Amino acid sequence: MINIGGDETDVSYRYKMPKLKAKIEGRGNGIRTIVPNMVDVAKALNVPPEYPTKFFGVELGAQSKYDSKSERASVNGAHGAPDLQKILTKFIQMFILCPRCELPEIKWNVTKTALKIDCAACGYNGQINNQHRLLTYILKTKSGKGKKKDKSSKKDRRERRAKQASGAKSKPDRKVEEDVVWHTDTTKEAVEARKKLEFEKMTNGREKVSTVSSKDSPVLVLRDYIKTKDPSVPQILAELKLLQVARGFSETEKFKILIESTIDTSDPKSVASQFEKNAKLYGRIATTPHATNLFLLCMEELVGVGDKIMLKRTPIILQKLYDADVLEEEAIIKWAESPPETSLITRDSAVAVRKAAKPFVIWLQEAEEEDDD
Repeated sequence: MINIGGDETDVSYRYKMPKLKAKIEGRGNGIRTIVPNMVDVAKALNVPPEYPTKFFGVELGAQSKYDSKSERASVNGAHGAPDLQKILTKFIQMFILCPRCELPEIKWNVTKTALKIDCAACGYNGQINNQHRLLTYILKTKSGKGKKKDKSSKKDRRERRAKQASGAKSKPDRKVEEDVVWHTDTTKEAVEARKKLEFEKMTNGREKVSTVSSKDSPVLVLRDYIKTKDPSVPQILAELKLLQVARGFSETEKFKILIESTIDTSDPKSVASQFEKNAKLYGRIATTPHATNLFLLCMEELVGVGDKIMLKRTPIILQKLYDADVLEEEAIIKWAESPPETSLITRDSAVAVRKAAKPFVIWLQEAEEEDDD
């Protein structure tokens, strides 16, 4: 069994699938590759076996077919199992893993025009927007294009529509709301209140899971795990994912929990060296532009609401993470130039953090200009 996404070397990763098998049959122009365990692979990915089979055909530029009777998938030409496994990995990245938390917990909802997804792990709602030909194939097969419509079903629909029309003659009068205020309050308090309300909607009304007041909070659970077990980096990340799935917290909260459980803020002067010490761990989780931005926002929150001594060390923290290749200069500059309203903390606190980080940001910009020259 191999991992579905995640770290290939992580033996404790919970999402597994069978390793793809390939068998070459025939010769000459009739040679083809059979995937005898496509049903088992598709079952582990929670998709119909026709879709990964079609994906193979599109990627290889060859005719592919899935036979539901024999439960075998075939692709024209001779292709080794390692090559097909790489293509399957691409399929998993594009259609199986959640774009936010990168866990295979998404549920498809195919409409006539879009492939919508809901993630059971982080609550992400969106749709797959890639331009791959498989997406067109999925939408076409689900919408039933090219198939003859059953006349009796059309007749039934017409009868139902007629009944609905006859039953909808009397419509309730519209209620006029007299107390509606048709303007937007732009005061500082109103902006903060709307921001708080929007954040609560994003987190489905859940309380912040990164608080350390409760004995069974994820921060204390992960911190205790790190102190008592002395785990490796993959083991820490695996434990963090298990906590995320079990507690149902968002991707942003996942980053906050990781930072708060590995950084001791009781000694503000040592925070920068603590970030440097855990750089390898942070580098394994901040692997995409979106993940890097979340990491920066959570780091900003840690120093923005903490001790003033820690705030002054913001440029040192950034330099430590930059030198350790956790953060790239492009990500740091983009974060520093983004509106303070996009932060996880109040606008004033966000402005203070970015002001403290300004010397290092200026150094990065000047170094970039020198490289261009």
